[in-house]
Amino acid sequence: MIKTIILDNEIPSASLLECAFNKTDFVELVGKFNLNSNSLNFAKSNSVDMVFINVETKKKDVEFLKQLKEFLPNIIIVVISKDCNVSKDAMKIGTDYFMPMPYSIDDALMVLEKMKVLATRLNKNVRIRTFGYFDVFVNGKPIHFSSSKAKELLAYLVDRNGGIVTSRDGFSTIWEDKPYDHNIAGMYRRALSVLKKTLKDAGADEILFATPKGYAINKSCVDCDYFKFLDGNKDVIANWNGEYLTNYSWGEYTLSILLDRQ
Repeated sequence: MIKTIILDNEIPSASLLECAFNKTDFVELVGKFNLNSNSLNFAKSNSVDMVFINVETKKKDVEFLKQLKEFLPNIIIVVISKDCNVSKDAMKIGTDYFMPMPYSIDDALMVLEKMKVLATRLNKNVRIRTFGYFDVFVNGKPIHFSSSKAKELLAYLVDRNGGIVTSRDGFSTIWEDKPYDHNIAGMYRRALSVLKKTLKDAGADEILFATPKGYAINKSCVDCDYFKFLDGNKDVIANWNGEYLTNYSWGEYTLSILLDRQ
């Protein structure tokens, strides 16, 4: 359940939102408040995942949003307002959606469905381990790959740190002992097909996205030790065992870079 609070001085608007929440099976309303310090304290001291906030006074309410985002950087914020000019300032400070007033229950339900997808991504139920042997976990359980090359392809996508991997690049790395040509490239396409199906069956297909030039890992959808290391996470850096993608010889280049950065 997505634990949600409403910050709205207008009773009809707040009541409409509550009706929309009651029509879902994934939103739990844990509080309704006016815009004041009590609501901020409640959000800080309780488990709150999402907030719907009616922004009335541009300067004052945007400042409130800044404080909320500062104390709860991962909270999902949906701004509702009669003033469409508010949306620009709200988006600058990291709010997730703007819903103009007036709105209907159907409008609110559409936004809730979008925020459900966002909340799933923020929860990052996909964990990728690169330090040591490469493995991928969904909700704590390891994914079984029927093809070792499909698993290695995913490892290489992770190694590229969100960069696009073309078919030639992926093939040359994973089948480093074979020359690339259009006939033998079918091996890469089969591995990619198996990878996509494996991720879809595991409910993790959102971690991979296609571009006109190739495929890339969606970093925002995964919890990965390698990405945390590159972001300067002190705990990950301090606890690193000095191993990286032990399964794959091509990982040694990145390993040398990590060793230099430690």
